Amino acid sequence: MELQWFVGLDWSKSHHQICSVDREQQTRGKTAIPHSGAGFQQLAAWLAEKTRHAASESIGIVLETSVGSVVNSCQTLGYEVYAINPIQLDRFRDRYYPAGAKDDRRDALLLATALCLEPHLVRQVEIEDEYTMQLRLRNRQRKAFVTTRSVLITQIRQLLEEYFPSLETMSGDH
Repeated sequence: MELQWFVGLDWSKSHHQICSVDREQQTRGKTAIPHSGAGFQQLAAWLAEKTRHAASESIGIVLETSVGSVVNSCQTLGYEVYAINPIQLDRFRDRYYPAGAKDDRRDALLLATALCLEPHLVRQVEIEDEYTMQLRLRNRQRKAFVTTRSVLITQIRQLLEEYFPSLETMSGDH
């Protein structure tokens, strides 16, 4: 199904700025939602109202990421989800706003406009199966644990060097 509605979602950890644009590039609404399950239910209700209850497959949502709970939530609600490289969005922003000032509400509009006018800049995010999502989550957790371990090892070494300088000579690390 061809997209009829283009939605830019500028996400953050606590809330998301949303902007909806129609095929004629007319802004149909702007809102903000909290980063929560209730927030995404608000998004679904808001989009239903703004798009006059259009089929979810005719609504494309574009963000600057292709992974994470925001993407999964939008896909679960049945929307077509697209990702744009943040560097491409910066270049797109420079075309419309030469001063380059970043503004979340404006970025939501830019995202929607990019999907509407220049779909070649975005790529559709495929729905991941449960196994792939779990694997991605485990990899992120492992990376965080490895980073924490490295930090702790460095801190322990620094403390040992500070309080027991002779230990370095005994261990042969000099």
